[in-house]
Amino acid sequence: MAEDQQIVPYIQQELRDYDDALEPGYRFCPTDSELIIYYLKRKIELGEQPRCRIYGVHVYSHHPNELTERYRSCEGIWYFFTMRERKHQTGTRVNRRTKDFGYWKSTQKDTKVYDFVTRRVLGTKRPLAFYDEKDQKTEWLMYEYTCNNLNIPNGSHSNKVYLLFLLFPVIS
Repeated sequence: MAEDQQIVPYIQQELRDYDDALEPGYRFCPTDSELIIYYLKRKIELGEQPRCRIYGVHVYSHHPNELTERYRSCEGIWYFFTMRERKHQTGTRVNRRTKDFGYWKSTQKDTKVYDFVTRRVLGTKRPLAFYDEKDQKTEWLMYEYTCNNLNIPNGSHSNKVYLLFLLFPVIS
């Protein structure tokens, strides 16, 4: 899905994904390392959009409630690819402000994500909390995944950096 396309409410979507065809008891439940290796890295290096419920959406253009109403979840968790947007053109800080809805704030330091077999660092995982326009912390949490050691060939179609997000409400 192109990032500039209009969001279609999932109730109206006719496309079925592999999750719809799974037998009872099976589900989409990837580990942190699997998210980076099989989904994020492939998206960045090959431009592959997986045939599962990971949507290409500019997360920062929407309130979390809007995203959850319009996209199908995997057992109450939503997965999104978003291109990284810098706060300043020459800076390194990521812009996490959502238009008029509020902002995402990092709540802890990055956690390294390791490959279980080789024990090498694959990328990082950062927890973010959503604060509304009144600067009040909301129920929404999100994990931001980034990828290390990319193999992007010279002249590749993708010089863009994608982030993978896992969005879910905190139940108290």
